[in-house]
Amino acid sequence: MKSAPTEADILRQCHAYLTGVRGWFCWRASTGAARYRNADGTQRLMRFGPLGQPDILGVIPHCGRLLAVEIKRPGRSPTRAQADFLDRVNRSGGLAFVAHSLDELIESLAREGV
Repeated sequence: MKSAPTEADILRQCHAYLTGVRGWFCWRASTGAARYRNADGTQRLMRFGPLGQPDILGVIPHCGRLLAVEIKRPGRSPTRAQADFLDRVNRSGGLAFVAHSLDELIESLAREGV
Protein backbone atom coordinates (compact mmCIF):
# COMPACT_ATOMS: atom_id res chain seq x y z
CA MET A 1 0.00 0.00 0.00
CA LYS A 2 1.36 3.39 -1.02
CA SER A 3 1.68 5.96 1.76
CA ALA A 4 0.10 9.39 1.43
CA PRO A 5 2.46 12.12 0.23
CA THR A 6 3.87 14.43 2.86
CA GLU A 7 3.31 18.17 2.76
CA ALA A 8 6.99 18.53 1.80
CA ASP A 9 6.48 16.16 -1.16
CA ILE A 10 3.46 18.13 -2.39
CA LEU A 11 5.33 21.41 -1.92
CA ARG A 12 8.30 20.16 -3.98
CA GLN A 13 6.00 18.94 -6.78
CA CYS A 14 4.05 22.20 -6.92
CA HIS A 15 7.15 24.39 -6.79
CA ALA A 16 8.86 22.31 -9.49
CA TYR A 17 5.77 22.59 -11.70
CA LEU A 18 5.49 26.36 -11.29
CA THR A 19 9.20 27.09 -11.83
CA GLY A 20 10.18 24.28 -14.17
CA VAL A 21 7.17 23.44 -16.33
CA ARG A 22 5.54 26.89 -16.27
CA GLY A 23 8.81 28.84 -15.96
CA TRP A 24 7.33 31.26 -13.43
CA PHE A 25 9.27 33.30 -10.88
CA CYS A 26 8.21 31.58 -7.64
CA TRP A 27 9.93 30.83 -4.35
CA ARG A 28 9.47 28.95 -1.12
CA ALA A 29 8.33 31.48 1.46
CA SER A 30 9.66 30.23 4.78
CA THR A 31 8.53 31.58 8.13
CA GLY A 32 9.67 30.79 11.61
CA ALA A 33 11.67 31.99 14.56
CA ALA A 34 15.18 31.66 15.94
CA ARG A 35 16.85 32.51 19.23
CA TYR A 36 19.95 34.70 19.05
CA ARG A 37 22.45 35.50 21.75
CA ASN A 38 23.22 39.19 22.10
CA ALA A 39 26.73 40.48 22.79
CA ASP A 40 25.83 40.85 26.48
CA GLY A 41 24.83 37.19 26.70
CA THR A 42 21.07 37.74 26.77
CA GLN A 43 18.90 35.94 24.26
CA ARG A 44 16.21 37.29 22.02
CA LEU A 45 13.66 35.67 19.77
CA MET A 46 13.59 36.90 16.19
CA ARG A 47 10.61 36.01 13.99
CA PHE A 48 10.79 36.07 10.21
CA GLY A 49 7.97 36.12 7.71
CA PRO A 50 4.50 37.49 8.44
CA LEU A 51 2.01 35.35 10.36
CA GLY A 52 0.05 33.12 7.99
CA GLN A 53 2.37 33.59 5.02
CA PRO A 54 1.76 30.78 2.47
CA ASP A 55 4.32 28.19 1.40
CA ILE A 56 4.81 29.47 -2.16
CA LEU A 57 4.88 33.06 -3.38
CA GLY A 58 5.43 34.15 -6.95
CA VAL A 59 4.54 36.44 -9.80
CA ILE A 60 2.17 35.38 -12.57
CA PRO A 61 3.79 36.29 -15.91
CA HIS A 62 2.15 38.69 -18.35
CA CYS A 63 -0.14 40.20 -15.70
CA GLY A 64 2.20 40.66 -12.72
CA ARG A 65 -0.32 39.37 -10.17
CA LEU A 66 0.96 37.99 -6.90
CA LEU A 67 0.56 34.22 -6.57
CA ALA A 68 0.22 32.81 -3.04
CA VAL A 69 -0.25 29.07 -2.50
CA GLU A 70 -0.68 27.36 0.86
CA ILE A 71 0.21 23.68 0.61
CA LYS A 72 -1.63 21.19 2.82
CA ARG A 73 -1.79 17.41 3.03
CA PRO A 74 -5.10 15.94 1.90
CA GLY A 75 -7.69 16.35 4.63
CA ARG A 76 -5.89 19.26 6.31
CA SER A 77 -7.10 22.86 6.40
CA PRO A 78 -5.21 26.15 6.67
CA THR A 79 -4.94 27.86 10.04
CA ARG A 80 -7.03 30.97 10.63
CA ALA A 81 -3.93 33.14 10.04
CA GLN A 82 -3.19 31.33 6.75
CA ALA A 83 -6.79 31.64 5.55
CA ASP A 84 -6.78 35.35 6.45
CA PHE A 85 -3.52 35.89 4.53
CA LEU A 86 -4.91 34.17 1.42
CA ASP A 87 -8.10 36.21 1.68
CA ARG A 88 -6.13 39.48 1.86
CA VAL A 89 -4.13 38.53 -1.24
CA ASN A 90 -7.32 37.74 -3.17
CA ARG A 91 -9.04 40.96 -2.03
CA SER A 92 -5.95 42.90 -3.14
CA GLY A 93 -6.04 41.54 -6.70
CA GLY A 94 -3.64 38.64 -6.33
CA LEU A 95 -4.38 34.95 -6.74
CA ALA A 96 -4.27 32.89 -3.56
CA PHE A 97 -5.54 29.40 -2.75
CA VAL A 98 -4.86 26.17 -0.88
CA ALA A 99 -3.54 23.16 -2.82
CA HIS A 100 -3.63 19.61 -1.45
CA SER A 101 -1.91 18.14 -4.53
CA LEU A 102 -0.23 19.09 -7.79
CA ASP A 103 -3.48 18.29 -9.62
CA GLU A 104 -5.40 20.70 -7.38
CA LEU A 105 -2.81 23.42 -8.02
CA ILE A 106 -3.16 22.93 -11.80
CA GLU A 107 -6.97 22.94 -11.55
CA SER A 108 -6.98 26.12 -9.46
CA LEU A 109 -4.77 27.92 -11.99
CA ALA A 110 -6.97 26.71 -14.88
CA ARG A 111 -10.11 27.97 -13.13
CA GLU A 112 -8.49 31.42 -13.02
CA GLY A 113 -7.42 31.23 -16.66
CA VAL A 114 -3.70 31.28 -15.93
